[in-house]
Amino acid sequence: MWTQKQREKYAARADRENRKLNWVWNGMHRRINDPKRHNHESYKGKTVCPEWCGPEGLQRFKVWARANGWKPGLQIDRRDNNGNYTPDNCRFVTRSENMRNRTDNRTLTINGVTRIMTEWSEQPGAAKPHIIWKRLNRGWDDERAVFGERMDLRFLTIAGRTKSLLQWAQNVGATTCRSNIYHNIKKRLLRGWPPDEAVFGRVPKIEFNPCAEFA
Repeated sequence: MWTQKQREKYAARADRENRKLNWVWNGMHRRINDPKRHNHESYKGKTVCPEWCGPEGLQRFKVWARANGWKPGLQIDRRDNNGNYTPDNCRFVTRSENMRNRTDNRTLTINGVTRIMTEWSEQPGAAKPHIIWKRLNRGWDDERAVFGERMDLRFLTIAGRTKSLLQWAQNVGATTCRSNIYHNIKKRLLRGWPPDEAVFGRVPKIEFNPCAEFA
């Protein structure tokens, strides 16, 4: 016999899993039906099978998902990206497997080696896929987008003066390398900010209006 505490623990876990399956089902329908989604265009012409539509369809989807290997952390994936969301065409995979199956996956070439973006992101020292994507959209080359700036963050030179990163951080209020100021400067440098702006911040641009003082 289960104790009351065991029953409550099991009920709480079942409730969490139930909510996560609701998110999977909702996400599937939003990709097809929500025109405001950034990737809605790639789902044009695709449908969710009638068996998985409506309140009863949600329950049927949950039964199918549990019988076909779903567990927390897995994502729904279409075997054929040109096909619809149907029991025969869907499966559950890890995030990295799902990324490999995307129609908009980009191939990157570094030192003569060509791989898809997801595979590059799994290399030692590489950035995560969403960061690589943002860097590429900013115009960074493939190697820089994947591995970031090959810079020595121990020392920075600003206005002809070279100091350690911690010393520059202390100039603007940091006390140790664990402080938020220190880490914010480091993040800015890794995002490609110039050293002076990374340490002292960016000065907002003020548009000069020659008629303003006479208005």
